Amino acid sequence: MFGFFEIFSDPRKVFLKSVRVSSFIPGRIRCHSDLIVNNPENAALLESAFSGFPEITGFTVNARTGSVLISYVPERVAQNPCLRKIEDELRSGYLKESR
Repeated sequence: MFGFFEIFSDPRKVFLKSVRVSSFIPGRIRCHSDLIVNNPENAALLESAFSGFPEITGFTVNARTGSVLISYVPERVAQNPCLRKIEDELRSGYLKESR
């Protein structure tokens, strides 16, 4: 089966464009993406894309619901420019959704 994320060079960027953040506190973010609902291939690709960061202490994907739970150490993420940008984008998405 053709994996949606395979056509992109960076699945993290694709994920960020597709995500709705439902809960955000520093160190824990819960979000949802329709791109992974009932799509275990995309869920596995996404998990793989984020699992290489030592600053992320947990990255749980539920392909059945499209839910993603990200746990991390805020102080360590602040020192990684890539992850800091991702955190900022997720935070701003949460702030937009909660208005």
